[in-house]
Amino acid sequence: MLDTRIFGREKLDASASNEPERQLLGLEQENWLYLNLMDGKNRGAAWQVLGQQVILAPFMGASATNSGDIWNGYASARDRLLDYIDNNDIKNTVVLTGDYHASFAFDVVCPALTSLALPEENSGPEANPHQKFNNQVDHGYMLLDITEQAFGCEWYYTDTLKERNDSTRFAKGLVTQTSTNHLVDSSQARAIMDSPALASKDKAVAVKTV
Repeated sequence: MLDTRIFGREKLDASASNEPERQLLGLEQENWLYLNLMDGKNRGAAWQVLGQQVILAPFMGASATNSGDIWNGYASARDRLLDYIDNNDIKNTVVLTGDYHASFAFDVVCPALTSLALPEENSGPEANPHQKFNNQVDHGYMLLDITEQAFGCEWYYTDTLKERNDSTRFAKGLVTQTSTNHLVDSSQARAIMDSPALASKDKAVAVKTV
């Protein structure tokens, strides 16, 4: 799990994206990541899963193209990471991303459940041919199905945020088989069953802050 928000990143400045030493992770975390990627390879890990907060894949869109907030604003840092993975023949690397209030598949990007959707023009597969899924409107969650042979992701959405309703619908499934390095469509792996009952609307959850 990486921090791409707080400790290592340099000041947001898309114009500085290609400066050779530009940092999003910070030098210490970047080196830690390389060591752990190589350790995973040496141990024979089936998958190398990078969890982080901002879209890593090159991303074209009305605001994304020149965004300083995602890896587009740190292109040299992205190149170092991708070159390391490629040069060291590190297989089966999957990037999990959140914090974009949308569902995508280039990184595997989780949608927001309750946060405001922020649809972006000119950010679909036409501008991003490596993008295998794009839904910037619906709210929901993802389920991952990971085995030694395959890494699968399913997106589920709710139809309403304004009513107490526990219904969800399967929207999209994608899977990559080991060593294939591409996503293909998949069906729902299993039905969602035995969901816990909704909490009483009269109950409040208290959070104690220190």
